[in-house]
Amino acid sequence: MKILHTSDLHLQNIGDERWEALQTILDTCKSEKVDVLVISGDLFDSNEKGAQLRVEMRKLFDDATFRTIILPGNHDATMYSDGMYLGNNVEIITAYEKIIELDNVAFFGLPFNKEYSTNDKVAEILTDMSRKASNDKTNILIYHGDLLDLLFSKDDFGNEEGYMPIRIADFDGTNFQYVLAGHFHRTFNISDLPNGGYFVYPGSPVSTTTKETGKRKVNIFTVGEKPEPFSIDTFHYEYINIHFDPLNDEHPLEIIDKACKSVDKNTKVILRVDGYVNCAKFELTEGKIKEEINERLGKFIEGTAQYEFKDVSKILEDDIFKRFIQKLDATDIDTDKRQRCINLLISAFSQEKSRG
Repeated sequence: MKILHTSDLHLQNIGDERWEALQTILDTCKSEKVDVLVISGDLFDSNEKGAQLRVEMRKLFDDATFRTIILPGNHDATMYSDGMYLGNNVEIITAYEKIIELDNVAFFGLPFNKEYSTNDKVAEILTDMSRKASNDKTNILIYHGDLLDLLFSKDDFGNEEGYMPIRIADFDGTNFQYVLAGHFHRTFNISDLPNGGYFVYPGSPVSTTTKETGKRKVNIFTVGEKPEPFSIDTFHYEYINIHFDPLNDEHPLEIIDKACKSVDKNTKVILRVDGYVNCAKFELTEGKIKEEINERLGKFIEGTAQYEFKDVSKILEDDIFKRFIQKLDATDIDTDKRQRCINLLISAFSQEKSRG
């Protein structure tokens, strides 16, 4: 059995970037010949959004040749309480007592519940669920909450609090081979379970905040094998820092071109440009460099780019500076320390010239 696992789409509107991400996931299920799609919570950004989107959602799943299992998260916890129908091949786990058996695999679900606010309570429920897990099947737990073994910040959850805490140690003695989790947005993360199984956060499949950077991923695996991240072409933020080294012979425009290679139509760039440039050497100006960057990245930039680089052509021609570099090159110093020394010297020269 081949499974695609994702979570935290936080759907809001038909046709927006998050809706397109869901369509990409469904297309990936088809192209990768997936048997079961698992969505581990927060499919919708709110219960109200879910109610608005349910009819159109059903149309997306109509042609699915695979099964879909959905778990409520903290954002859409009460969305499914009326037995919401999303298609013949879609099942929703609204209570932890429910078990879905497909071939030799049993799917358990621990949906979000605000009463499960302590680790002791979650561990108690986990133990009760494990008693129902058969040794003759591969048992998979779908879960939406916090793995306390990982260091989290609010940014990891899309600027919200943590919920339903659990520890890897809580799985000791249980019979779950896979835990397919949601709620952790930032990146794909996999942890080993005591029994040799895997606890997986796929990360959000589409950036919902600027803290979720880099190409987004889902978790695709064949039952019995280790889960692996699978990159998908969806909207995402990319942090790009273009750094100029004044003693580097590489042309600044080549450095800019290299930095742009990862940018595509699904990318919004959070841009910072820093360092020092020998503009005279390359017949450039600070203004020209900004123009070249804007020509390549302008339509992709999120907010305002941070331009913190400086032309230091005159400083580099100073005899005192040249003698310092000669002495520095004659010493046994690592690259990072060398760069810090050069930056300090350039900063000192800049301050002196500004006074003069």
